[in-house]
Amino acid sequence: VGLSFQEVKDTLSQLIEKSYVGVNIDVSIQNLSAKKITIVGAVQTPGTYLVNPFSSITSALAYSGGISEIGSLRDIKLIRNNQEIFSFDLYDLLIRGDRSKDLTIEAGDTLLINAASQFVEINGAVKRPGIYEILEGETLEGIVDFALGFTQTANISNISVSFLDLKKAAIVKKNVKNLDQSLKNTLSINVFNYVSEDTANVQVIGALEQPGFYDIEKYKNLKDL
Repeated sequence: VGLSFQEVKDTLSQLIEKSYVGVNIDVSIQNLSAKKITIVGAVQTPGTYLVNPFSSITSALAYSGGISEIGSLRDIKLIRNNQEIFSFDLYDLLIRGDRSKDLTIEAGDTLLINAASQFVEINGAVKRPGIYEILEGETLEGIVDFALGFTQTANISNISVSFLDLKKAAIVKKNVKNLDQSLKNTLSINVFNYVSEDTANVQVIGALEQPGFYDIEKYKNLKDL
């Protein structure tokens, strides 16, 4: 109990060599016992589950139906029987391809999925626009990385940030140039393209699916635009 498969094989080989001459042994696993774990928090179906003994954090989440809409992909806790706690950020795997912290589940483990605290939408001249979960202390540079960076036509000196001004109790927009900009209370980000001097462009902003600069020569009137 508690030994790795290789350690068991080595131990048995040493015992056999003490009693027999010229004998080799082969060790294999015939039956596997499922592991009982508990999954709680912001998942579709919290509860206790019997999982595959080789399950990792990510594969075990499937037993509970996956993380719910309010659940955090970036604040997943693995709590061991000895109360040792490991943190796992699913963005490490989804965005960076790093699964070094996707630990193998042990019997008696508890997976705790906390609720997400902040989401930020990024649009415009980035390679993968979307809505991303943000952790405390992360900056504009971080969410641009999540969006796979700027496009070739991105004007990185013309980035519009909408954020909640708690003092004014209002949503405020400002243009930023510094990628170290804090994302605290940020709601959305729009990265503008460079505007060609050869065309007459108009900027369209607000509650739209695709805000940005448009060539007015392509549109007959305001409605078409």
